[in-house]
Amino acid sequence: MATSLTRSALSILALMAGLAGFTTRPLVAQAVSNATEFDAWRKVQQQDIDGLREKFMALAKAVPADKLGWRPMKGTRSFHDVFAHVAAEGNTETAMFGGKLPAGSLADFDAEEARLGKLPDDQLIAVMDKAMEILSATLAGMSLDQMNTAITYYGRPTLPRVATTYTLNDLHEHLGQLVSYARMNQIVPPWSKKNG
Repeated sequence: MATSLTRSALSILALMAGLAGFTTRPLVAQAVSNATEFDAWRKVQQQDIDGLREKFMALAKAVPADKLGWRPMKGTRSFHDVFAHVAAEGNTETAMFGGKLPAGSLADFDAEEARLGKLPDDQLIAVMDKAMEILSATLAGMSLDQMNTAITYYGRPTLPRVATTYTLNDLHEHLGQLVSYARMNQIVPPWSKKNG
């Protein structure tokens, strides 16, 4: 019986050691080596960011000009402010991913957001569209080698595929923010309208 308990205890310890080793591995960013998988992943990322761009632009066109300064409460961003934030992300993150910083743009995110926030609404919306376009092109143009080469993303070293996830999550968050703003102003997002 003692031998049976010892075997069971050893088996449990071996399992725990195996699980402990297993749980740390996913936390370490590992290189992508399969070119076919990489191409498929890159295509999905580009479709996602292009879809976001279309929706940002659709909302920008759906919000009446006199509502672009609207904000839900003091201390929150207005429609205009969110568009400036998104445009600043597109411009500065393009450079972080190895693309060229657009002419006239500032590499520092806060400074770029402040610069863009001063633009008239129509100019800002055009810049946001272009910023999303170049971010998409930059991500789509990354090679497998570039994807496995660490970058500095908001001051921290990481792999581009990890940073891409952060970028897309944040852009989806701001799209949701804008949808909420629109609904609070009785504006139906164009892609939500039923045909007929």
